[in-house]
Amino acid sequence: MSVCERRDICGFCNNKLRPMPVIAANLKKHFCYRDKENCARYMVHQKLRQGYAPKDEGTLHAIARQMNNLYPNDTAMAGMIIRMLTR
Repeated sequence: MSVCERRDICGFCNNKLRPMPVIAANLKKHFCYRDKENCARYMVHQKLRQGYAPKDEGTLHAIARQMNNLYPNDTAMAGMIIRMLTR
């Protein structure tokens, strides 16, 4: 149970959910302040920090599109993105 170091720069909670402040606050409270290890966005960023990178430009663009819409609780999509990074 630790605070996420990306909470202030996460594009999802800070930008994507701006029109829905209550939902954003609930997601931040859960994932950013209590359960960062189970946040789908955090999982992908951890892989990127470990040095995994897209193998080609097409994969990079696909991952970027998916990351723009990745909800913190969408661990299935995070798994798919991570598989794209590690193949």
